[in-house]
Amino acid sequence: MKKLFLTFAIFTIIFAGCDDSEQENNNVDPCSVLDCTENAYCDDSSLPAQCRCNDGYTIENAQCINSKTVACLDVAPENATSTITDVEITWDPENLWSQATPCSWDCDEGYVQEGEICVSEQTEVPLDGFGAISGECGVVTPENLQSADPEFFVNTLNFADDPYNESDYDLLTAGGQYIADTENAGGSSIWSEVFAFEVLARCELAGFLKAETEIVYDVEGKITDILVFIDGYKVGVSVTRVMSFPRDQPVDPVAIEDLLVKKLEGIIESSENVSDEDAWIKQVLSIMVDRTEHVTVVETVWESIEESIRSNTILYLTVTEGSDDFIYTNEL
Repeated sequence: MKKLFLTFAIFTIIFAGCDDSEQENNNVDPCSVLDCTENAYCDDSSLPAQCRCNDGYTIENAQCINSKTVACLDVAPENATSTITDVEITWDPENLWSQATPCSWDCDEGYVQEGEICVSEQTEVPLDGFGAISGECGVVTPENLQSADPEFFVNTLNFADDPYNESDYDLLTAGGQYIADTENAGGSSIWSEVFAFEVLARCELAGFLKAETEIVYDVEGKITDILVFIDGYKVGVSVTRVMSFPRDQPVDPVAIEDLLVKKLEGIIESSENVSDEDAWIKQVLSIMVDRTEHVTVVETVWESIEESIRSNTILYLTVTEGSDDFIYTNEL
């Protein structure tokens, strides 16, 4: 009987000792082993405990912050240079990081500011560049931009026996270089878009604003190729090509009508869907044509199309001459 009592007593002591140890461990603060950074707190709602940033702060490089210093936003237009300085941006849970404020900028030497862009001090057109331009040049005016009437202009871009290649890059305008370096929305028309802009820049002093994939629309649908600035107005530019195959054959008027109607309907749709920030006053339909003989066909078809479809559009026809294959094959 004494032996049984002694065994029970020992078991009770051991059990009590274990229970005290567990209770002691449960009383340890799980946050005591954490050293949270400034603007952070210990969250022990679940184990293991973790450091979390206070409301209004975010974690970056192991620190909880709600502001930081970054470079200003370089928004200098073509032919201008930004002054890069440090600016502060802030963070909040709803909007995340704020956008950096724009840098200040000045027009490059030889250019003056006109609205949002820098234009050449040289006023005699066409400006120098790659390929010789002749024909109607300097014809897009504030008057025909403000008018809803359709317009038709023709000029020529002659490459002679010197096809464009990468060594001629520096002869392009800054806008032409940007388009050449930027992926478009698909297709094989990059060089026709580059030189459509080049002609507008050199003839109409157009300033480059946005490439095809950068223009903002409120509704998905047809898009335009380039956003430019002419005489203080934003202008959309849609680019296409007209050529025959074989190249020495006449073009089919029916095919030309189908092309023009398709492009004009796309112009109407994109003009309706473009956002307010990029909204243009009018669109230019720039057509690169590989033979002078095609001009009469295009003009005749253009004039036969219902004016309501042509309204608010300038058809800007550029006949390419000389070594122009790269425009139509998209291969240098």
